[in-house]
Amino acid sequence: MNFFEHISWKETFTCFMVLFAVIDIIGSVPIIVSLRQKFGKIEAEKASIVAGIIMIAFLFIGKEILRFIGVDLNSFAIAGAFVIFIIALEMILGIEIQKSSQANAASIVPIAFPLVAGAGTLTTTLSLKAEFHEINIILGIILNTILVYIVLRIAPWIEKKMGEGSLQILQKVFGIILLAISIKLFTANFAQLIQNYVHF
Repeated sequence: MNFFEHISWKETFTCFMVLFAVIDIIGSVPIIVSLRQKFGKIEAEKASIVAGIIMIAFLFIGKEILRFIGVDLNSFAIAGAFVIFIIALEMILGIEIQKSSQANAASIVPIAFPLVAGAGTLTTTLSLKAEFHEINIILGIILNTILVYIVLRIAPWIEKKMGEGSLQILQKVFGIILLAISIKLFTANFAQLIQNYVHF
């Protein structure tokens, strides 16, 4: 019962907004539509639930997992930056770098991970832990998971409402934004790595 006494709707809303900005599920609509065209089907329920579980689990055991395998947060974020960079290049140039598997639906990969619960999102959940109580971060994650589910469910409707040309333009625009995010994530964490390991 003590755990629930720490619920703060102000903190929950802040956590929700921070994670919403990092996940950027609205901005990912062109990617989702592209994945739906590629795989034929998106398993919204599975992708949303798995993404939510990954985020909540990482909130509690993320640092221990990284420490166990000898990886620091900055290195983890840089790895995530490379994944985002590749996805962005695919969107902008219209090429296929990551070969699609034989799966007939997109769910856990690449939607739950790394699109929703990617390195940037997982690193952010750990950062929030330093400022907010865990219950409020969990509520923020749950709210974002619900929003992710809704967007994934209405992806076919969005696809119908927008023409092929509009989707391609949007895809390239969001690809550039994604590219900028990957570069920002890389430079910020690379600078931190240099600061941690190189002493002048």
